[in-house]
Amino acid sequence: MYKETELICKSRVYTTELLNTLPEGYHYHNLEHTRDVVEAAADLCSKENLTPKETELVIIAAWFHDVGYICGKEKHEESGCGVMRDKLSEWGMSNEDITVVESLIKATEMPQNPDSISAQILCDSDLYHLSSTKFKRRTESLRKELAAIHGVNFSHEDWCLRTLEFIDKHKYFTKYGTEVLEQQKEGNREWLKENCADYKSDEIKRLEEKLKKLKRGIPHRA
Repeated sequence: MYKETELICKSRVYTTELLNTLPEGYHYHNLEHTRDVVEAAADLCSKENLTPKETELVIIAAWFHDVGYICGKEKHEESGCGVMRDKLSEWGMSNEDITVVESLIKATEMPQNPDSISAQILCDSDLYHLSSTKFKRRTESLRKELAAIHGVNFSHEDWCLRTLEFIDKHKYFTKYGTEVLEQQKEGNREWLKENCADYKSDEIKRLEEKLKKLKRGIPHRA
């Protein structure tokens, strides 16, 4: 487990205060999500054997990665980096380290594009819930947020189908992610498949059509 340095402590306190001011409707991108990302990042930093300095920068980036939502829903990574730069500079962090933190945060913008192991860790941490037992609750929170903040409404089945499509395209980047989290993600993928009316194998579709014909009394071939 990482040591909470003075800069990490200040980042935690400051971003907690900011995220607690988010408007109603941010059911997913909120303090709970940020705390989950920090926890996952700390675990991955340990598993990937990052140095204390590298770990400090990743954890600080995790705390700041979604604070841009206080400025609005558009381009929150860019807005958050502005907030982060002002505060870390005020607290005496070097420009070099601030630039690293900024690059880590920007790597989480979709589609994710990490160019270092530290960036890979933050990206995997940001979507860690895809492989966790919190998945069902967190994906429902995201559906509610899209309705509340963006005015986009999905039925449960439609949302499961869209999330399944996202999971099918998503890949973790870190060694632990590819070897462990990808396997853990399969359980959530199967749950989504079970909840998608349109996601059926050809065999199931054939049997269902056969059943419909039986109910209508229409002859059919085996």
